This record gives sequence, C-alpha cells and structure tokens, in this order.
Amino acid sequence: MVRRRRPSGLAYAAPAAVHAPHRVDPLGADRPAHPRRACRAGRAAPARRRRSRAVPGRPAEGWDSLTASELRIVLLVAGGATNKQVADQLFLSPHTVGTHLWRAFTKLGISSRVELTRLVLEHDTA
Repeated sequence: MVRRRRPSGLAYAAPAAVHAPHRVDPLGADRPAHPRRACRAGRAAPARRRRSRAVPGRPAEGWDSLTASELRIVLLVAGGATNKQVADQLFLSPHTVGTHLWRAFTKLGISSRVELTRLVLEHDTA
C-alpha cells in the first residue's frame, strides 16, 4: 500500500483566505480581517490607540521623572555594580535591569555610566 503525503498547511489555508477575506461581526457588520487587508481593499484601517507611558503629574525628564525601580537601579549602578550584580541583588533579569537603565539614561539625557555616576554625586551633594 502506497501512502500519499498530505499537502502543506498552505494548501488548506489558501482556499479559505480567497473565499473569506472579511470576517463577519456577530452583529452582522462586515469588517476586514486585518488592517493591512483593509488598506489593500481601499478602506481605511481601524485606528489604533497607543498607550501612553507617561504618568500624569510626573515630569518627562530629570531626576523627578525616574520611577522607583529606575532610581533604585541607577543608585546601584552609580555605586559600581554591574547589570548582573544589580539583577541578582534585586531578583530581576539582567535584561530588565538594562531596560530600566536605558530608560533612566534617556530621561537624564546621558549616555554612559560615568556620566550617571557624576550626576548621582552632584545630586547627592545638592
């Protein structure tokens, strides 16, 4: 007995994509399946809302703009700790520490750990 191979998943998906380019809303409204398909069909894509990360009342830059996590990490790094050491101490991943540090650098307008240490020393003496 000879077994025939089944066609790949695309062979099954293609007819469905051709015959059903739009999804039907439970209320009966016809809407595009995906925003890109809407644009290709000549209709406007649905508007996407961006979530703002800004906290109302918090400045966008400077020391007061740092979150508690960013400030804690900044102080440890300014004290000479590596990302790995900070991660171990705060029970975080090194990637998370790097992300907080990068955001803090952006908010403080600096680009190196040396500048960060100078800023921390100036801020502590002020």
